[in-house]
Amino acid sequence: MMKEDEAVTSNAMNDDDATNIYSCSGSDNNRIGDDNYNHDKISQVWGTWEELVLTCAVKRHGDTDWDSVAKEVGSRSSLNASAPNCRLKYKDLKRRFQDSGGGGDGEGEGNSEVGEITWLEELRSLRVAELRREVQRCDESILYGESL
Repeated sequence: MMKEDEAVTSNAMNDDDATNIYSCSGSDNNRIGDDNYNHDKISQVWGTWEELVLTCAVKRHGDTDWDSVAKEVGSRSSLNASAPNCRLKYKDLKRRFQDSGGGGDGEGEGNSEVGEITWLEELRSLRVAELRREVQRCDESILYGESL
């Protein structure tokens, strides 16, 4: 299992990424649940950045057009996620946030128009908190280097 700092550093972000996060209106990261799917195909590491990209893609394309969702995830992250992989991960995210009291998106899977994803803000806040910790860690490293 990766340390939290390593997970944060694997989720590099630039100004365009921040714009994409905010343009989207409205932890056991690799759990696959009861789906009978080849685990090797979904063993890629999903960080909060990739989860946020996935959630925003589902918000835009709905939860029936997984090919478009996978294409967007692939273009905005380092993951080479397939449509079934994205579907399973989104299902996992919904379950994870519903279990933590974040609610669902108000509609079941298979609706081309996804309602308000109530846990999107919670996921966005988790990403921002990770970035803050990374900046603090970098600041501390810089200060330590200057004191030598």
